[in-house]
Amino acid sequence: MESKQSIIERVLGINGYGKATKNLKLIQFEWNKKDGYDVRPYQRKPRRGYVIMEEQIIQLGKKIVPGQLAQAVKRAIKIAKL
Repeated sequence: MESKQSIIERVLGINGYGKATKNLKLIQFEWNKKDGYDVRPYQRKPRRGYVIMEEQIIQLGKKIVPGQLAQAVKRAIKIAKL
């Protein structure tokens, strides 16, 4: 029988997606052929989950310079909102 819990609920051992993600920020590292790499911060919205902060996307380009990804991830975590 398949569990109805989300992966994050099972990993954290918490029932309810809202409770499991209550104090968690979300960022996404992505690549596409046209623009290359970017890091995307999200904002948590009540009853809507996480919504991308389009104006705050950090573009890294097609080639990442050493240290650039780490700096972008740190910045995205600061920008992301609960």
